[in-house]
Amino acid sequence: MADAQYKVFTVYDDGYESTKEFNSLSEAKSYFGNVDERDIRCSTLSECKEGESVEIARKEGKQRK
Repeated sequence: MADAQYKVFTVYDDGYESTKEFNSLSEAKSYFGNVDERDIRCSTLSECKEGESVEIARKEGKQRK
């Protein structure tokens, strides 16, 4: 059985999209935890295995006034 892949997908305020891939859940969680909610529209942490992606966590950006 292949190791699960973890991905952090982030959409920033300016529309830029970023996907970072990790082999370790702890590394993915650490990166996800450091995504600044003031700079994003949304960010998701997902586990990808056997052709399926399961969302583990989601952050929504904080609205600026």
